Amino acid sequence: MYTQTRSLCLPRGCLDDVTKFLSNFSVSTKIEDKRVLGNKLKSLKIKTKLRKEQQSAVKDLARFDVGVLHAPTAFGKTITAIGLIHKRKVSTLILVHSRQLLDQWKERLNTFLEGASIGIIGGGKRKPSNEIDIATYQSLIDRKSNTINDVIYNYGQVIIDECHHISAPNYELVLNEVHAKYMLGVTATPYRQDGHQPIIFMHSGPIRHKGISQSQSKFEQRVLKRSIFSQPPQELMIVTPRPHISEVYKWLTESPSRNDEIADDIAHTVRQGRNPIVLTERRGHAEILAERLKEKDISYVILRGGMRVKERQAANVRLNEVQVVVATGKYIGEGFDLPRLDTLFLALPISWKGSLAQYAGRIHRESEGKESVIIYDYVDYSLPMLERMFAKRLKGYDALGYTVIEPELPNQMSQAPLGLDS
Repeated sequence: MYTQTRSLCLPRGCLDDVTKFLSNFSVSTKIEDKRVLGNKLKSLKIKTKLRKEQQSAVKDLARFDVGVLHAPTAFGKTITAIGLIHKRKVSTLILVHSRQLLDQWKERLNTFLEGASIGIIGGGKRKPSNEIDIATYQSLIDRKSNTINDVIYNYGQVIIDECHHISAPNYELVLNEVHAKYMLGVTATPYRQDGHQPIIFMHSGPIRHKGISQSQSKFEQRVLKRSIFSQPPQELMIVTPRPHISEVYKWLTESPSRNDEIADDIAHTVRQGRNPIVLTERRGHAEILAERLKEKDISYVILRGGMRVKERQAANVRLNEVQVVVATGKYIGEGFDLPRLDTLFLALPISWKGSLAQYAGRIHRESEGKESVIIYDYVDYSLPMLERMFAKRLKGYDALGYTVIEPELPNQMSQAPLGLDS
């Protein structure tokens, strides 16, 4: 919210609440609409048939000028948004926060839409088509003048992918300049760990459709709880009220026995023909675990932040060839699509339900022959804070429809009735 001369400027998502508030005090309102309609894309055609639940979502979203699509991974949020682009047939700008999502949207649009040029702004490219363009929001900001690129005024519709990121100050700077008639936010997690989710709805409007993943009814979903009882360093035991998570991560990352146990579990699933992804919160930990896999002659690829373009491209080429994907959670949490994955290893503990839902979503995509998905959760009982983090994850697993299984004998997976071969 900010003020100008004799004006009070509010994000567009506040309109319904403001008019209702004024009406409650018998204050009449007059709306002068200065939004941009954009250019018509009359030749636009879609090259796929949306599933019934996606068609229902498009119908609900099209009834409103602004709103949020809230749906889990495997629902097909990108395809649904493409369906809305096709229905409205107006020039559209798709905003993303990463190069990875930029590339994914480009691939999907080229695959499923025809009749419009696809432009790119970001990742070192600045070639807008003014028909359907994809942009990283950072690329629209002139860092010297702190102004927004005028290209943003050319569209009748703006789609914000992973819209839970828009509370970032620079993202809001971009959205404050949007004049498009239509705005859609897309997310699997319409909440934030910092509690700033109201900003999502202030800009994008309320949730207009909440989707349910098909995978949640098609796959058997299990969590294998792996209990670990290793003694932490004394300095972690005496810190009050609790040690910093970075220090705890350092201890867990450098634990040879813990890393060996994770690597043994990964090897076990590979032998059973499963397709695992290993997620950690530290780049160095990804390297350590990858080295353990190398010692076991297991092929892998590492995905992490800070990769150069050629490194990322080479890694992407190998994704369907390797036995294991090792990645950092922040890199892989959004915009990653490898349907064959069916087993997730949480190599370091997390607590926030949003991250858990995003990470679990990596193994929820449909793939031929996939009947079950499994999460390996390593619970370190030597620190109370780690037990509390697991308690929070339990609530998240319950919300996602998972059943938690614990071997009768800790650290004896081969004796546990896992049913992995079923």
